Amino acid sequence: MKLNTARIRVPAKAARKGVSRYGAVKHAQGRIAVRRRAPQSMASGRAVATSGGALLAAAGTGVALAYLVDPQNGRRRRHVARDRALATMRRGKRDVVRKLDHVSGAAAGTAHDVVNAARREQRPDDLTLTDKVQSTIFRAAEAPKGRVNVNAEGGVIYLRGELDGAKQIRDVVAAANRVEGVRRVVSLLHMPAEPAPMKD
Repeated sequence: MKLNTARIRVPAKAARKGVSRYGAVKHAQGRIAVRRRAPQSMASGRAVATSGGALLAAAGTGVALAYLVDPQNGRRRRHVARDRALATMRRGKRDVVRKLDHVSGAAAGTAHDVVNAARREQRPDDLTLTDKVQSTIFRAAEAPKGRVNVNAEGGVIYLRGELDGAKQIRDVVAAANRVEGVRRVVSLLHMPAEPAPMKD
């Protein structure tokens, strides 16, 4: 009796395992099949949407053509559409030109500011400028040393004193103008028979 029971129990157990394994395999195959089918359905949905969009685009093109090729009003409509397109292009061109002018003006202003700032940084102070002008105009042996007073104010050179003639005054003023860093030369020089000019 025990032997017969064991003989029956072992095959039944194996059969149950086989059935459960077969069911698991079929279940997994079903999931894989569902996963494989899902992208196909999504792709078909995208294809339907694409075909619908193409259909709408074709319908819109047909309506536009019917609007422009109308036997009664088509010519006028085509002229109006052409004029509006040209006007839009002209407005766009004017906007582009205005923007380019603004950008170029801003760039030119920035470059001007940079150049002026560099010049201000390179310009010597008034004391140094006074020494440079004095050493320049008094370098020659015939220069009127001790007869010309040199003063600098904000890069402007003021020359005061009494010289023998107009040519000597012109030479001194020209020499002062050649000094680097001098913005302007104000001559208050005069000849012996003339009164001394006054500073403005």
